[in-house]
Amino acid sequence: DRNPGLSVTVRDDENILGALMCGHDGRRGYLYHLAVHPDARGRGLARLMIDSCLAKLNDLQIQRCTVFVKKDNIRGLEFWLHNGWWKRSDLDACAFDLVIN
Repeated sequence: DRNPGLSVTVRDDENILGALMCGHDGRRGYLYHLAVHPDARGRGLARLMIDSCLAKLNDLQIQRCTVFVKKDNIRGLEFWLHNGWWKRSDLDACAFDLVIN
């Protein structure tokens, strides 16, 4: 397993209310795909999951964490900025599609 125990979910008795994937490359941490069920928003679940992931990364002595936000996700970007994250100006993301047969 890669990065075991870093990702988190929040559940009630019957349902998954939120999830956040977390990983690292040995030097930097990354958060992916933060999701909170619409009916569970506004209760601090996202902050709870983020804090949990950051604490786990800190325990591993990871000193910086990055989250990728799609350019059209204005609400998402506002969320991260409101919670103390900053928009990086030092890099652009590049991708390469792999074909797996």
